[in-house]
Amino acid sequence: MNALPQAANRVLVVEDDPHLAAGVAENLRAEGYSGPTVTMLTSGTTGSPLRPTLSRDAYQRSYAAIWFHYGWAGVKRGDRFATLAGHPVAPPP
Repeated sequence: MNALPQAANRVLVVEDDPHLAAGVAENLRAEGYSGPTVTMLTSGTTGSPLRPTLSRDAYQRSYAAIWFHYGWAGVKRGDRFATLAGHPVAPPP
């Protein structure tokens, strides 16, 4: 049996979620972590914007990985480019 449909049933729906609206998303940080952080802001295209907090190291690794992949297409920092993406929730029947 394909695990994807089962996993899709457990996806957190962020649109109009009262817990996220109450600021819970800002507090999803590991207890005891006191290192430097970076607070992001999502666009909120599927509901209310979120403000996730990442460690500075996690942010730098994520940023480096993204630009590593852009480099495969010849894109350099400072270049103008557009990103088109789609994220299927389940495979087509």
